[in-house]
Amino acid sequence: MVISKEDVLKLFEVDLTDPGSEKSGEYLAEHVLLRARRILSTDRAGLIEALQAWLQMKRDPETMLAVNLVGERNALDELKNAIVQGKAFRPFYTKRVDEALQAIS
Repeated sequence: MVISKEDVLKLFEVDLTDPGSEKSGEYLAEHVLLRARRILSTDRAGLIEALQAWLQMKRDPETMLAVNLVGERNALDELKNAIVQGKAFRPFYTKRVDEALQAIS
């Protein structure tokens, strides 16, 4: 079964609106990671497209969750440049992006 980007985003929305996610970023990250692993086993392309959309949002928590999940170097480089230029997030977020870049290098 092929899952589209839109379907993946709808599935992730369930985790984003979970009351436990509002109380704990770790809870949210854990649930998104588990869901991403399940989706990866059926449709990698839809998952990657959804995570790329989150990276382009430049909005927390979606973008930073995607940083933790995606291995697409160009999108991470673009996000880091936006942070450095003051166009997205606060400067301390570069550490998380750098860690993700190191993990995929």
